[in-house]
Amino acid sequence: MPNFLPGSHLQALPRLDDSPSRLRVLFLTLYPETLPSSRLRVYQYLPSLAAQGIEAEVMPALTEPFFSRAYYSKSKWMGLLQYSTEFLRALERILKSRGRDLVFVQKGISLVNFAGLDRLLELSRKSLAVIAGNSYLKNLALQYNRRVYVVPTPVDTDRIFPDERRMRDSNEEIVIGWLGTGAGLEYFSLVKEALQKISDRYRVQLRLVTLLTGPPYALDGVKVETVNWELKNESKDMNQFDIAINPLFDAPWERGKCSLKLLQYMAAGLATVSSRAGMNCEVVEEGVDGFLAQGTDEWAAKLSRLIEDPGLRKRMGQAAREKVVRDFSLKKTAVSLAQILKEAARS
Repeated sequence: MPNFLPGSHLQALPRLDDSPSRLRVLFLTLYPETLPSSRLRVYQYLPSLAAQGIEAEVMPALTEPFFSRAYYSKSKWMGLLQYSTEFLRALERILKSRGRDLVFVQKGISLVNFAGLDRLLELSRKSLAVIAGNSYLKNLALQYNRRVYVVPTPVDTDRIFPDERRMRDSNEEIVIGWLGTGAGLEYFSLVKEALQKISDRYRVQLRLVTLLTGPPYALDGVKVETVNWELKNESKDMNQFDIAINPLFDAPWERGKCSLKLLQYMAAGLATVSSRAGMNCEVVEEGVDGFLAQGTDEWAAKLSRLIEDPGLRKRMGQAAREKVVRDFSLKKTAVSLAQILKEAARS
């Protein structure tokens, strides 16, 4: 398999048998359901695919609880155990694929880069189809396969939705929120001066919803609160925000990201300010369902507009919610994915 951009969320669909009336698909994921990459791009689709006549089974490279112990361990011996376990698991998955009509590979076969294993199913040039999460990834994949579809990472809009939040005005404390992993905190280098600037003018709190794995994030001159992320509380936590931000570098890795954070904010009915980078530019209609910004002055100006105008926040959040339900919801993309799978089986 060609070495695509890391984290590019490409999936390949090699055909193994003729298609019966009820399609049998084996999903090979890198991670178990506990990690968002596989949960959002495979596991959450399963009920809808079943309702559309697709019999799906998922086999991750490693299962819990061993995955968490091995994946986050720095032990050389645990790494060796992971290596050998994955090798045996890979062979098991390949054998199991023989009883399926399609094999759907999410990113790759194995967390450890075994030479030849990914090529075993000829995942790119000889695949029936490749699915990319955005147009940037589609253009990369088109170099290796002519049949490439864009299916964005969906949001379950029945799980994430706006509640009846009160629109606070600029005389009250305004909560500017961010949701993500600790690794994403590096993007705050793009907005820290803007946050400090508006904190001098308004009563502002920066609220971070993230997995607590180290010391809390601190920013001079800005009131910061950190909330431990839990899947069950995701919608509730976002509904505590008045404004949501999505800073992002404009670089190849980030262009491969699929704006999930932004789409989740929008599903929660939030007014947003995002970096003018990557898929954000495809998702946001400037001034209608969100703002895009670049540089300290523009970030500060866009945030100030939203702080000072509760009505604009409300209108923008409503338009954002409508767009996600229409174009990026799980219900919408599940139909598209099922159609792609059925078409691949017929080809």
